[in-house]
Amino acid sequence: MKNWINCSISDRYRGFARPRYFLLVALLFAAALQPVRAQKVRPASGSAQFRLEDSMSKEQLRSKLRDQAIIQALTDEFGSRVEQESYVLVQDGTPKFRIAGNNLVMGEWLKTTDERYSEELVAVGKGRDKHYEVWLRCDISGLVRPISQQPPEFEVNTYKCSYDTCMSELFRDGESLYLGFRSPVAGTISVYMMEDHRVWRLLPYLQMEDPYAHSVPVEANKSYLFFSGRRESDYFPDFPTVLADELMLTSEGKETLMDLYVVFSTEPYLSPVLSRVKTSLRESGEPRSLDSDAFRDWLSDNRIRSESFYYRVQTLRVAK
Repeated sequence: MKNWINCSISDRYRGFARPRYFLLVALLFAAALQPVRAQKVRPASGSAQFRLEDSMSKEQLRSKLRDQAIIQALTDEFGSRVEQESYVLVQDGTPKFRIAGNNLVMGEWLKTTDERYSEELVAVGKGRDKHYEVWLRCDISGLVRPISQQPPEFEVNTYKCSYDTCMSELFRDGESLYLGFRSPVAGTISVYMMEDHRVWRLLPYLQMEDPYAHSVPVEANKSYLFFSGRRESDYFPDFPTVLADELMLTSEGKETLMDLYVVFSTEPYLSPVLSRVKTSLRESGEPRSLDSDAFRDWLSDNRIRSESFYYRVQTLRVAK
């Protein structure tokens, strides 16, 4: 049986007797170690300001400002390094030496605690040429941490069909959604879809139970295709592919934007608190969901607790 989900709707041990002083020493030792990891997390703040261009909306500019303010905060707190790549370019028969550089920040943004925007009208020119420009500013504060290990470069791709030729982030109303995933290291993943102020969990599948109640395991260097009922996608011995949820994207308006979150960790993690909401599903099943703010808190709290917890966001456009 296949479950079609309408994704446009904006789951006694034996003790040993120990002397009392031994227990006290053990507790003191554990207490001394506990803050070491937490000390890496500290507050930081940054700001950015840009002019509103005719080609962009205020929402687009706010998104750009937010990213730039975060980069500024990380750079001020941890600095950056320049990675250089040298190469020889042959132009008009003459070899030329080139050096390309990229600035890499040395920290990571974990959680936003305050985010404010202000707007200013700036007069430009004189007389008849005088006009006003709109400048927006973002001031942001949050929790940051220095980068202590290289994050795994896992691959995330979305498809309209179950073949590589169907890779896309733009979908038409009624088209299917498939997710491709591959990681250089083994771990566990879950998938969520955010639309408006609600987040729906898509993976683990609706009918998955323990040991897949919170996430599903993935092997290193293995290509996965999720939301497919094909036999090739039979990855879990105790969960038949025929029970996998196959997704269909719909748009009630001219165009709908959806954010697909792929969460990956090399360590086990618990899912957020999910509820079932009555929806206009085509057949059976009600995807478990939560409020978008609670979901963002869950993401940032896990990032703070674990340096092995990562996520990637991919924006999908669904048009009529």
